[in-house]
Amino acid sequence: MQANPHSNATTTGCNGEVMEGVQKIEMEATSSLRRLQG
Repeated sequence: MQANPHSNATTTGCNGEVMEGVQKIEMEATSSLRRLQG
């Protein structure tokens, strides 16, 4: 997926924020799975 040069910076910023949120969710999901598995 290619973005327009003038919107590239904004897209990168949004993607960075999204990635942080995804990593947080993955960490929570992993800890929940560990709890379920005992």
